[in-house]
Amino acid sequence: MRIFVGDRLGIIKCVSIENTSVSFVNLKPNRNKEIIEMDFIDQNETQLIAGSANGIVDIYDLNKFEITKSINTNIDSVFSFKYLKSSNRVIVCNKKGDVKIQSLEEQIVEEEEEEKEKEKEKNFQEYKANTPIATFSVDRAQQTLYSCGGKDNLIKVWDISTGKNVFSCQNLPLDDLGLRIPIWDRSHDWKHNSDNTFVVGTSYGGIRIFDTRVKKEPVKSRDILEFPVNKVTNSIDENYTFIGDTTGRTFKVDLRKIQSVNSYRESVGSIRGMSEHHSGDYLGICGLDRFLIVYDLKLVKSMMKVYLKTQMNCCLFSKQGFNAKVETEKKNKKKNQVTNDSESDDEVSGSSSSSEENSSSEQSTSSSSGDEDDSSENSEGSSDDIDRYWNSLGVINDEESDLVSDESDEQKKGKKVTQKKKRRRKKK
Repeated sequence: MRIFVGDRLGIIKCVSIENTSVSFVNLKPNRNKEIIEMDFIDQNETQLIAGSANGIVDIYDLNKFEITKSINTNIDSVFSFKYLKSSNRVIVCNKKGDVKIQSLEEQIVEEEEEEKEKEKEKNFQEYKANTPIATFSVDRAQQTLYSCGGKDNLIKVWDISTGKNVFSCQNLPLDDLGLRIPIWDRSHDWKHNSDNTFVVGTSYGGIRIFDTRVKKEPVKSRDILEFPVNKVTNSIDENYTFIGDTTGRTFKVDLRKIQSVNSYRESVGSIRGMSEHHSGDYLGICGLDRFLIVYDLKLVKSMMKVYLKTQMNCCLFSKQGFNAKVETEKKNKKKNQVTNDSESDDEVSGSSSSSEENSSSEQSTSSSSGDEDDSSENSEGSSDDIDRYWNSLGVINDEESDLVSDESDEQKKGKKVTQKKKRRRKKK
């Protein structure tokens, strides 16, 4: 599964979620070609169209990563760009309210001036929208309407083919103090399967839901955030929408109650781009913190976070599914590397320990033999010294004492015999 990212230097990067590998679609940084929005032209996702801030629209071949076609819309400081798949046209708008719709079909060779003018009229259309503009969007269902609004400028809906104003929003009624509620629509998005309902995020942390079939005022309205809403993207499930604020927090909001269901808080920069996978299981966000984060919506946790070195404006999910085999192979490789490293470490430690044991055993044997020799020598020297000491004191050893004791017994016996003989002689 791949996700494409456009940054503020005009570089488009392709990130593989399974391998977290990054490949570059183009490698020519240019601040004037800041990427505003991207989209796929065909269903096979072999061609990518990107609109830049200088009004140039580039078409990339994703197999070769090359620009196959480039169109200049002749509008400077482009604020928003949308690709109309139904009619193969692009619509661009700047903050001055200049709206231009241009066809991507190749122009026919010019033969006469009249035919040239007719072809120009067919190839592009120019309109003037209400200003100032802070948000711009096109209905997803039929792509026949575009809408825009901004600070003190409520959103208005226009017909693409005629350029006429079809619907104009109205503000909420006065509050309890009789004060006018401030207007600053910062981002809005149409629902996927409807060309009548769109969701608006305000700079005051509010969510407004408008339905062109019911009334001009919001059908539902509630302030749920403390900080300005910077990005609104409706979910494939029409009951939910995703909103990102200027502090990096992302919320999943239930539109039936206008209540936050889940929050995603790993980003720390203003949210600029947001894209949901067509399966509804994954959400990719990017912004000024230079991180691309992909969330698993079922587990409500991040499954990938990649640092891409540049501030990003938009991201686009491919329709490819998540390849679990690649992920398992990646995990197995990591496990094998860890096991191999541990085994090598064990071998090294075992060899070192065995060598240490051998050296220690040799040292112990040598020391023991040396100790025995020393002890024998010491014992012999110590015994001689002891004998000399006792002899100097006139004390007899055990062996000599035994000899002396034997001699003393014989002498005693001899003395007794002599005494008896003397006694006999006296008696006589």
